[in-house]
Amino acid sequence: MIPLALLLAVSAHAVQPTLAKAGNCGWVHGKFAFWNGSGIRRIWVIGTRHVLNLHDADENVPDRRFSMKNVWPGEVYYGDFRVCARERFIPGHMQPVQLKEFKNLVVEKSPGN
Repeated sequence: MIPLALLLAVSAHAVQPTLAKAGNCGWVHGKFAFWNGSGIRRIWVIGTRHVLNLHDADENVPDRRFSMKNVWPGEVYYGDFRVCARERFIPGHMQPVQLKEFKNLVVEKSPGN
């Protein structure tokens, strides 16, 4: 019988191998949006349960659309995001990252806008 911890470790690595440790950088395909709660700028990595968040005070972003000055823009952004992990990956937790660049951006109006 395979221990549960081993299964979780393998699945966590498969979800986000490039962001396993603080300082790791890589590309993720996701949905960027402003959400309610703590760490309101979030990227959901499509096809996973992995959610990344940008620190509220971090204004070093590659485009004003991802800035706190643009909060609640009435849009969500799908694309490829190059991010660097600020903390190690912990299954079931949002992972703090820094957004470095993006490409293939598709803009969609938020529901209700």
